[in-house]
Amino acid sequence: LKNLDIRKAISFAVDRNSIIKDAYSNRAKLTNFPLNSTSVYYDNELKPLSYNTENANNYLKKAVLSLSKTDDNKEKDTTDDKDNTDEEKTEADDKATNNKENTSDKKDDKKDSKDSKKGRYFKDVTNSEVRALLKDVTFKIIVNKNNSERVKAATIISNNLEAIGIKTEIKDLEDDEMTKALDKKDYDLALIGCELPAVSDATYIIKQLGYDDKQLDKYLNALQNANSEDEIKSTYKTLQKYVKEKAIFISFGILDDYVVLNGRLDGELTCNDFNVYRGINTIKIK
Repeated sequence: LKNLDIRKAISFAVDRNSIIKDAYSNRAKLTNFPLNSTSVYYDNELKPLSYNTENANNYLKKAVLSLSKTDDNKEKDTTDDKDNTDEEKTEADDKATNNKENTSDKKDDKKDSKDSKKGRYFKDVTNSEVRALLKDVTFKIIVNKNNSERVKAATIISNNLEAIGIKTEIKDLEDDEMTKALDKKDYDLALIGCELPAVSDATYIIKQLGYDDKQLDKYLNALQNANSEDEIKSTYKTLQKYVKEKAIFISFGILDDYVVLNGRLDGELTCNDFNVYRGINTIKIK
């Protein structure tokens, strides 16, 4: 999971829409970052690594090559930086799966030409090589057994990964077991929920993930030290793009809140994003 191509393969393999629909019964809004999508800091224009099994399989093939380079202690940093750019091309080429648009392999062909000086292209990697790469790999997914929706989501994620050849093992844990596993990092993938603060701020949640990345730390520190609204917006925009390019985590959605009123009640609620019950003290029985 330290390998960028493996992380991107996972990101493309997970069907987030299915999780919202089947695990949460559409009781959540799909989001790409731990901010409310109504926040002025949320980048609605940034396209996520959306469900696309062709892209997922392509990144598994790229992982065969990039892990081989890592083993040889060569080009690790340049591979990561280059793939951040090339991913955008691959995603654009393969959008037909999700958007039913006409696509071509022109950009991938350009990429292959660019890589030809280094030897093999990822398209030359065989399925048997991918299977060999994943043969002894089993990702442990931990989830709180007392949250039925997350357990369903974990099952969907497991099925998605199994579909591209990645074996998984779901560990449904009690509350205290989940806390211990998270503290000790005794997992490969963890399905968790977070409380969003009333004021738009994703720094605390991201820090809690424990992802070790100097550039990410710089962005988080820049947010905390920002002196203007424009500076905060600009840094958040850059941060969201960086999280996507590095496939640091996968965001699913923000749960909806509802208040259902009986017809015998009279009054008007003044709900907002932070308090769905605001004004409930004014409600009276007719």
